[in-house]
Parts: sequence; C-alpha cells; structure tokens
Amino acid sequence: MKRNPLPYLASGTLAAAFLLLAAPYSSAQTDPPPPAESGGAETVKLGYKYTTGQIQKFRGTAQNDLTLSLGEGGGGLGPIPMNQKIDFILVEKVLGTRQGTGTLSVRVDSMSMAMNVLGTDIVMKSVNNKVTTLINGQPQEGGLPGGPGNPAAALKGVNTPFSLRRDPFGVQSPIPGAKAPNSPLLREITNSFLQFPDKPVAVGESWETVMKSRPDVGGPGSVPGASPEIEVKYTHTLKSMETKNGVRYALIESIGSGSVPGPDGMPGSSQDVSGTTRFDIARGAIVSGQYTATLNLKLGGLQLPGAAAAGAGNGQAPPNMSIDGQTVTTFVEVPATPAKKPVAKKPATRKPAARKPVAKKR
Repeated sequence: MKRNPLPYLASGTLAAAFLLLAAPYSSAQTDPPPPAESGGAETVKLGYKYTTGQIQKFRGTAQNDLTLSLGEGGGGLGPIPMNQKIDFILVEKVLGTRQGTGTLSVRVDSMSMAMNVLGTDIVMKSVNNKVTTLINGQPQEGGLPGGPGNPAAALKGVNTPFSLRRDPFGVQSPIPGAKAPNSPLLREITNSFLQFPDKPVAVGESWETVMKSRPDVGGPGSVPGASPEIEVKYTHTLKSMETKNGVRYALIESIGSGSVPGPDGMPGSSQDVSGTTRFDIARGAIVSGQYTATLNLKLGGLQLPGAAAAGAGNGQAPPNMSIDGQTVTTFVEVPATPAKKPVAKKPATRKPAARKPVAKKR
C-alpha cells in the first residue's frame, strides 16, 4: 500500500537523516501480553491520534560517519572523512483536529551540529534562529566563510515554527497558504517514513509503503535542492507487542531501500534504511526509535566551506562530490513542560490605622 511522506524523521544524510527514532530498547522484563482473542491471533489497529492542545516533545541525536570524495576538478584532493553529530529538541503541538487528522505546529527548540573536517573542529548551535559558531574552540563572528556552501546554511531558519497536517495513517501534507519550513534540515527531521496500514495487523504481519525524500546535506555542500530525490520502498513489520507499567506498546521494524540513476549514464545515488520504532497504541503516539541509514549520494558542482576545494576561485567549475557512509539516529519522547500560567498578584492589604487612646474622665 503506497503512502506519502510523513511524521517525524526522514531518511538520513550528512546533517540530517532522522527523527522518528529512539534510543535502543532495553531488555528489561515486561508484563506478559493479554491472552489472544478467541478464534486466532490478537490483532491491533495502529494509528496516530490527536487531541487539541496536546504537546509532544522529542530529544534526538544523529551521528554521521561519512566520506566526501571529489570528482573531476577536485585537484587530486583525496577522500575527506567527516564525523558529525547533530542534537536537537523538537516540539509538536496539536492546533486542531478534523475527522482524525491533526493540524500541528512544529518547531525545533534548539539544534547543535558538531563536526570535524580535515582536522578542524566546527561546532554550531541555533537557538531562536541565532546561529553561533566555534572553530577549534574559538568564536567565529559571522559564521563560516564561503557563502551558501557552508554547513551553517543548514541551520538557517531551523527554529522557525511551521504548520502541517498529519492523518491517522501518518500521511503528512502541507496546509494551503501556510508558510512552509525554510530550512532543508527542518523539512527532513519533520518528515517520517513510518506509516500505518488501514486494517488491523497481528504480530509478524507486514505492510508496505513508498515515499520520496531528498536527504539534506548539512555539512559542506549544504545547498537546497543539491541532493537527489530518492524514492524509497519500505516494508514495516509488527515485531511484537508488550505491556510495561500498564502501557501497551507496539514494536515496529522498518526496512527500506531506493536508488535513482545519475545523469548521462553516470553512477546514481542510493539509500538503505533500517530501524525500530516504539509506539504507544492507546495514545496513538511514537515514543522512541532508532534508525540506521546507509547513503551513497552523488552531488554535482558543490563547493567546500571557505572555497577550499581546488579549482574554486580560479574560474573553474566546482568539482562534483559524492558522500558515502552511515548515519545512526536515535529519538525519544521527553516530558513536555506546559507553559506556566502567570500567578495573579494578591491585592495589597492595608493595615488598619492605629487608634488613639481615649483619655479617661476624672
């Protein structure tokens, strides 16, 4: 059954890939599942549920271990290892519901990106759309040099909230006339490949979905639209159900792969994804997940930060670039702290005036 892109998480990439993920599950003993219904295996209807005013908050991390290779025009510069870690806090608030579909306001409270490129440590953080940059521990005023090809471009506007709609199956769609996210990285982390079937399933049953994604490259070469759009086919399997502390969870395994041919017979790009999601059945909400994405991206005409690539600045076209490696993303729900209501000040109480003593008559 084919469905469109969705909730949280996307499909990996140098600076993104993720969401819908969560920390590895522990092997702690859980309560035994309820007995199967008479007449066959127990089935369950999986789907997202929304309540107006509901808030969900997630803490996520993406660890990217990648290699950048420059093609023709790279001046003989060999493969460049890139190790990158992205930490983010994502908040979703349900603005309203209609026929089971939720209208959500999505925002990234904060995001930090740490990487090492050719022995240089770069740390960037965005809060309230203010990006701060440290290079080898020293503040870098104005961010990184090099214009749109530098990693800071991935964080531009990432804290700007936007709205979207998501139906019970997990199909996500933009709201006509509403402002779309202006950050490629933000589009990735709010796009999820976990979608549900339209019928109940039993443990061991699988369903298929198809979605397209454009992995964002949030490091060198972070240029909107530079990454190819890849159609990935997923097989989701209900691996088990468990009850812990009175809450019923579904553990869902997702495996996907896709590729796209390159231009003029050149090698194309591919992406393979595998992971597990923990889902609160009664609440209709993702609790956590962990995903691994293996990437082979072919990018053309990009420039490294600071115009470091050979050929840049001397009239030659920037070299083609390929990115190969793996990204591991974990994601877990954390308690959302509701906004505190202002405490009304009590009116000041006035002390009664002291009474003058009355002189006694003789």
